Amino acid sequence: GGELRVGSLPASSRSLCQGTVGAVEQRVSRSGARLDVALRQRHTSWLRSLGREFRLDLNPGVELELDLHTGATESRLDLSDLLVTSLELKTGASSTVVTAPNRGHTRAAVDAGAASVEFRVPSTVAARITADTGLADVDIDTGRFLPSGGGYESPDFSTALNRLELRIKGGVASFKVL
Repeated sequence: GGELRVGSLPASSRSLCQGTVGAVEQRVSRSGARLDVALRQRHTSWLRSLGREFRLDLNPGVELELDLHTGATESRLDLSDLLVTSLELKTGASSTVVTAPNRGHTRAAVDAGAASVEFRVPSTVAARITADTGLADVDIDTGRFLPSGGGYESPDFSTALNRLELRIKGGVASFKVL
C-alpha cells in the first residue's frame, strides 16, 4: 500500500541507496563483487501504509538488477539516470509509471494484474517490445516502435548502443509504452 518512488542519488554519492521506506525488513548478502539487498515492507496493518510514501534513491554508478513486487500502490520509478541491466516488475491493483534507463542495455519484464502501467522510453534509447496479454489494453507508440515479428521495434534496435528489451504480460491491465 501507499506510494513508491524510486530515483537516483547524485553521481558523486558514495552510498548505494538512501531513502525513507518506513518499517521494512532488510536482508543484505555479499558474494565477491556482488551485493544483494532485499527490502520488504513489514507485515503490519495494510491500512497503516495507505497514504505513506516510500522513497528509494539508488547510486547511478552501480550496475543494478531490480526485482520489484508491488501491491496496491501508486509507483513512480524514474530509472533514467540509473544503470539497470535487469528489471522485473510484478504488480497487482496499482498504477505504475516507469521511466526506462537512458543508457546501457536493459532487459525488463512487467507482469501486471488489474493495473495501469505506463512505460516511458527515453528518446536516446531503442526498444523491442513484446506483449503476452489476455484482456489487457496495450497502447504502443507505433510512430516510434514499428510492428515487427509479433511485437514492436525501433528501426535502429539491432545497432543501438542504448536499448531496452521490454516484455509485457498481463491480465485485465492497461499498458502504455511511449
